[in-house]
Amino acid sequence: MPIYLFSRSPILHPLSLTDWISQTKTTLCSLRQVRLGIALLLALALTTTAHATPVTFSLQNGAFGSGAILTGTVVIDTATGSMVSADLTYTLGGSSVTFDRAFFVQFTTVGLRMGNFVPVIGAGVVDGPGDPNAQPPAVDEFDLLLPGSSLVGYSGGPVCAASITLDCGGATYSEYYGRVNFVIDHGLPVPGWDVMTSGTLVPLAVATPEPSEFALTLTGMALCCSLVRGRWYGARLSKQDI
Repeated sequence: MPIYLFSRSPILHPLSLTDWISQTKTTLCSLRQVRLGIALLLALALTTTAHATPVTFSLQNGAFGSGAILTGTVVIDTATGSMVSADLTYTLGGSSVTFDRAFFVQFTTVGLRMGNFVPVIGAGVVDGPGDPNAQPPAVDEFDLLLPGSSLVGYSGGPVCAASITLDCGGATYSEYYGRVNFVIDHGLPVPGWDVMTSGTLVPLAVATPEPSEFALTLTGMALCCSLVRGRWYGARLSKQDI
């Protein structure tokens, strides 16, 4: 005996048990395709908008033994663990030096803490073209040191300074190396050398994706759902004896 099922129209159509089972399987498969399509699109959207390397960090409370302050930002690629560039301004009295270039070298060193060596990562940046090793100095240099053996997944924290000797070991600090005339003008105790006493890197807020990116994602989801839904209803109609 045929099984009578209501369709979307008010007319009653006979449907065999075999056709009904086949239609149900088709419907469930289509629904699974819809869910899978939405999940894939959402995963793609989240991956695109959440991928945030390199990361820009703001330097806060940057201070030196001379009384100088350091402000600005540092860019770190947290996927590869490398320091990329800086935009930092060292200010002492009425004079200042800006380090707004790529880091020219990255190195790993160690500090001594309670008889044990601790890893420290550092990188140098200068304020303009020239050899940082020239004598007398042709450029000003700032060496940024951070505690740890890797910057992969780095999320911020104190820089190596005189105030956190336990994290970086003794006498392992971030330092400024200035030109002789700049140092003499401000009476630093050691020519060309100024040690950081504090400083913390804080990640800046991730930029909100443009509305157009969300619009494209939603449009793709709508098209995918519309396509699968059309195939679903087409399969239902082809199974019925209208």
